Amino acid sequence: MNLKQLESFSYIIETSSFSEAAKKLFLTQPTISSHISLLEKELSTQLLIRTTKDVTPTEEGKKLYTYAKQMLQLQNSILEEFQVENVNERNVITLGASTIPELYILPEILPKYLKKNKNEFKICQGDSLEIINQVLNKEVEIGLVGTQIETSNCIFEPFYKDKLVIITPVNEKYLQMKENGFHIKDLLKEPILMRKEGSGTRKEIKAFLNHMNISDGDLNVIATLNSIEAIKRSVMNNMGISIVSNLAVEDYVKENRVLAFDLAEENIYRNLYIVRNKEMYMSKQALKFIKFMREIYKEFAY
Repeated sequence: MNLKQLESFSYIIETSSFSEAAKKLFLTQPTISSHISLLEKELSTQLLIRTTKDVTPTEEGKKLYTYAKQMLQLQNSILEEFQVENVNERNVITLGASTIPELYILPEILPKYLKKNKNEFKICQGDSLEIINQVLNKEVEIGLVGTQIETSNCIFEPFYKDKLVIITPVNEKYLQMKENGFHIKDLLKEPILMRKEGSGTRKEIKAFLNHMNISDGDLNVIATLNSIEAIKRSVMNNMGISIVSNLAVEDYVKENRVLAFDLAEENIYRNLYIVRNKEMYMSKQALKFIKFMREIYKEFAY
C-alpha cells in the first residue's frame, strides 16, 4: 500500500468515476484500476462497487476512505512544513466564486499570488448558493461566498468583513438626506432594487431586516436583478435605491454617479467566507492558496 494508491482511491470516491479520477490525477485509467486492484488484494476485501453508471464504496471502502483522507492530509502538512514541491501534485486550483468575490476580491489577490506561485486557476462563477452546491458536490475545491448555510459537510471560514450600504441616485432629494441621515423608516418608503434569490447579499439583508423586526415583504421591491452592475446603473438612472456591498460601489461613489448611505440606526455588515467540503481531499496548492488568503485578509476579518 502506498500514498499514490490511496490518492487514486480517494479521487474515485469523490468523483464516482475511474475515468474522472484518472483525468484529475493526470494518470491513465489502467493505472488507476491497477492501484485499486492492488489495494483490494493487499487488504483482502472489496472496496468499490462498480456499475454501468457510477462507482460507490463498500462499507469497507468507506472505512478506508476515512483513513486515506487523514494520511493524504498529513502528507500535505509535511510537504507544506518543509516547503517541498511535489512534482506529482496537480497544478490546477478549482475555485468557485460568487459575484462580489469574483469581481472585487479575486482581481486584487490573484496577481499577487501568481507572482510567487506557478498555478493555473479554473474559476466557476455563480451566486452564493450555487457555489456552495458546487463545493458540496465536489466540483470545486474552494468556494468564496457571501453567506453560509446549515450543513455538516462544509467548513465556512470568514475572511472578510463586508459592509453593506444603501445606494441612491444623485439628486436633490437624496443630497438633502445626506444631512439628516438615512433611517429605517425611509427604507420602507423607497422603491427598491434587489439581487435575485440565492444571492448572499439578499440573504444577509433579509437576516438584518429580521434583526430590525422588519419583514422583507414590508419593502417596496420593484425589480429583482441578477447583475450587480445592472443594479448600479439602474440606481444611477433614478429607477430606485438598493442595498449592496460597499466593495461593489466604491467606483460609482467616487465618480459621484450614486450616493452611498449607512443606516442611521445601525451599520449593516456580513461576512465573506472561504468554504470547503470537509469530505474532499484538498490539493497542496488549494491549501496553500487558502493560507495565502488568510494572510492577505487577516486585518479585514472579524
